[in-house]
Amino acid sequence: MLGQELGTVVTRQTGAVDPHGQGPIYVCTTNDALDWVLEVTPRSRRRDLVLFQNGWLAPWLGHNSLWLGGAGEAAAAKDLGAAAADVAEGKAAARKAAGVGAVTGPTTTATGAGAGAAPGVAGEGDEVTLVALYMAAGPDGTAKDGLRTVASGRWAHHVSRTLARGGVRCRAVRGADMYVAVVEKLLWACVFWMLSSALGGMKVGDIVEEHRDDVAALTAELLPPLCRQLRAMAAVPAAAVAVAAGEEEDSAGREAAGAAAAAAATLEAGTERVVAALVEYSLSIAGAVPSRDMAVAEFRWRNGALLDMGPTPRHVAWLRRAGVPQELLQAHGVAAGV
Repeated sequence: MLGQELGTVVTRQTGAVDPHGQGPIYVCTTNDALDWVLEVTPRSRRRDLVLFQNGWLAPWLGHNSLWLGGAGEAAAAKDLGAAAADVAEGKAAARKAAGVGAVTGPTTTATGAGAGAAPGVAGEGDEVTLVALYMAAGPDGTAKDGLRTVASGRWAHHVSRTLARGGVRCRAVRGADMYVAVVEKLLWACVFWMLSSALGGMKVGDIVEEHRDDVAALTAELLPPLCRQLRAMAAVPAAAVAVAAGEEEDSAGREAAGAAAAAAATLEAGTERVVAALVEYSLSIAGAVPSRDMAVAEFRWRNGALLDMGPTPRHVAWLRRAGVPQELLQAHGVAAGV
């Protein structure tokens, strides 16, 4: 869905994103379709992408030179105005060269926000907006606000206003808080479906009441590799900035690096706080039973991503109890019998 009012929808059948459009691009699709989304999005519009996907997107973002923006909507509005001004200036120059009077007043067409620029670390890459959406869908198709939804990036405030119209509260946060939220949501999405499935379809509220120790033990095992990934993410852009910029600071790149490092420090210092956050959300949707089918379909982006980070024996044991096929485990480095 594209534009300030999200009035345009792009699907595989309807073509590509308009390179001359303005406003956010809400990406509401499965993770496996993200490569296609990039293919149909002109480079000049990538900074308008708003990602609602579940799972651990960090490797995919890095592979595609995308990173979490923290500038907020003020920068988006500034870029939209600058883009319109650039078009007006270009048309004025063309008219002058042709002997026609200069254009006065604003134009109604513009290139994508920041067209021609490649913002990001060391002058490369594009910032995007991320959303950690907390909602629970009931068997009858109704949805319940999970009360923990956050967004970060240039279109975060637009997301907040849009979701509010649908009865979902969303806070616009800075990068460090967003990384913390993404990690917490990933842990919940990996731990609770697995325990529920292994325990015969148990509701998340009952899991909290009867198996909180298992939730805490899994969190203690899975949180450290996620923090290591955050610190690695912080180290890469910091080094790139130092090499490419010399003595000149790339403030956006340093902000992204600092956000990942700050999030890692917060998470490392508060495992019990993370467990409390998982419990609080679970109790807010106590009657929910997480979808095993969806978790298996998104395995690469959820539990599979954690398996790729290194040995997690307790995690693997629960995956086996949940009936995850061995071939799926093996695809992420787990040998039979391990």
